[in-house]
Amino acid sequence: MKLFNRLIRILEIIFYLISFQINVINCQQYVPKKRAFNTVTLVGKKIFFLGGFTESPKSSFINDFFTLDVSNSFNQSEEFPFEDLSKLSTNVLIPGHNRATTSVANDTFFLFGGHMGNYSDYASKILLMATSSCGAKEIKHKPIKYYNVMDTFDTINKVWLSINFDGTASAPTKDVSRN
Repeated sequence: MKLFNRLIRILEIIFYLISFQINVINCQQYVPKKRAFNTVTLVGKKIFFLGGFTESPKSSFINDFFTLDVSNSFNQSEEFPFEDLSKLSTNVLIPGHNRATTSVANDTFFLFGGHMGNYSDYASKILLMATSSCGAKEIKHKPIKYYNVMDTFDTINKVWLSINFDGTASAPTKDVSRN
């Protein structure tokens, strides 16, 4: 009986610890989704997160936009200072994407490149940040697409071939035959 009471006490402690952890996690104001391949930019004391790829509940490209304030050290008993910026960009269609690049100049984010789930589109936006809203300008020029380009030297014809991700070979890029 003594062993049974000890076992019950240990289970009560484990249950208490689990419920405490659940309460701490659920009291956070904004908790971002689990993601990979997102775009991250450090501006001053804030880290901006944009887009990414998530596998739950199903595999998809996401267009979340949020920031993490790193001006103070983190404490496990307090919530992380995430701020959801999606509300600022309600009139702006930020494409769901991953592996894009951002560059920042003053209050302007330049978003380009990346992958949007198909091979015909790129994420190309200029995000104009302000205190209460976010606007965007479309980039009309589309960048040249490169997906895992592999340059190969043809030793028989003595020419270089550039092979793209989809397996199609382009015309020879340079003739390096000896005369």
